[in-house]
Amino acid sequence: MLCSGYQIERGLHEQSAEVLIDPLRNLYPIVANKAEDSGDPAETVAARAVVDGLRLRSAWTNNSIPWGSGGIPASGALRVALETLLGQLDDTVDAVADLLLSESVFQLVRGSTPATAAIARFHGAGRAPA
Repeated sequence: MLCSGYQIERGLHEQSAEVLIDPLRNLYPIVANKAEDSGDPAETVAARAVVDGLRLRSAWTNNSIPWGSGGIPASGALRVALETLLGQLDDTVDAVADLLLSESVFQLVRGSTPATAAIARFHGAGRAPA
């Protein structure tokens, strides 16, 4: 879910908290498909300069963000801004999960087990259905 990192970075920009972007990119970089050409379309290849929003969200939900070190604020307006954005990202991820569940039920009722299986694979792996 590449859009998650863009959502965080756009929100930081809109809240004039761009100072957090580089520390977050350093702590939670996207690493997929950087070393070689995978042959996948450009929109499926990880961006080279964006925070991995899902890893950041996971760290937030597990209370493992290193607040107060590495350029991440321990308190104050910047922390509030980042935690607000992480809450919004959490809502986005939840909405996508709900959408995928609805689509898989729809495809199952239609009798399209290949489509249902593709959606289940996507949901588990975080990749677009084949």
